[in-house]
Amino acid sequence: MLELALKNVKGRVGINSTTGEEKRMDAVIPLAAQYDAALVGLCIDDAGIPQTAEKRVDIAKRIIARAEKEGMDRKNIIIDCVALACGTSTTGAKATLDTIRICTEELGVNTTVGLSNVSFGLPDRPRLNAAFMLMCAGQGMTCFIGNPLDPNMQFSLKASKLFWGEDKFGMGYLTYFRKMQAAQAAAEKK
Repeated sequence: MLELALKNVKGRVGINSTTGEEKRMDAVIPLAAQYDAALVGLCIDDAGIPQTAEKRVDIAKRIIARAEKEGMDRKNIIIDCVALACGTSTTGAKATLDTIRICTEELGVNTTVGLSNVSFGLPDRPRLNAAFMLMCAGQGMTCFIGNPLDPNMQFSLKASKLFWGEDKFGMGYLTYFRKMQAAQAAAEKK
């Protein structure tokens, strides 16, 4: 099915995803290379989701090595560092953050994470997800899986650009803030 989709897609394609499981890599990575697709590689293998950054990075290295052996460029590889719910894994978020940093700094690949996994089963999930996004961005995450339209996430995205120096003199943040003030005033008036 994946090959059929790759043959018929218009434009640039991304494959979400492969894991570090040998059978999955054997099936997915050659297709990603053949069709010049971006590839998301999950830090999961036959043993499941590792609890430590070191083991996750080992899986990332295997995925990257296999992809490069097939002729893929690292810029087309996105490692999903896999977030675990803090309600069931005390060290899961920290392992994710450490994995992002290592994959970004040492392996030189793009990184992603499904933000909402970290807050599963906890109250006030949108704010937890937005806070986690900022922490992940601080470790070098290049893209995320989450709701960019959530007001908490929008605030965090604007703040992140401001703090990284990507928002000249804070003009984007100020524009965003003024729109939020106007919307709040209109809602109160209504």
